Amino acid sequence: MDRLDVGLQITTKQAPAPTTEELIAATDSEKLSDLLALIQIVKNIGLLSDAGSTIGRMVCAPTAAGWERIESLQTKAVMSEQAFVAMWFDSSMGDAYKNGFVPAIDKA
Repeated sequence: MDRLDVGLQITTKQAPAPTTEELIAATDSEKLSDLLALIQIVKNIGLLSDAGSTIGRMVCAPTAAGWERIESLQTKAVMSEQAFVAMWFDSSMGDAYKNGFVPAIDKA
């Protein structure tokens, strides 16, 4: 098994850097080598750059293109008049639907 204490850090300077374990989980990687391969791919397509890496510590930051991609992912809104509700439809659930789901769907 790969060691996780390699000092991997991806920073945006807007939030604390996630731990290596958090990055592995967030990227659905199975192990550190998978995460490192993914980071290399993202660097190769120009979305991440090295930001002061040293021996035993990789520090990456978004490039201008990376920031554009982050923004596009954060601001993407889907306009829809539909909602899907998965629940047990029974008269005992009427209040939950009327007072919970409907107001939430209307606000969305």
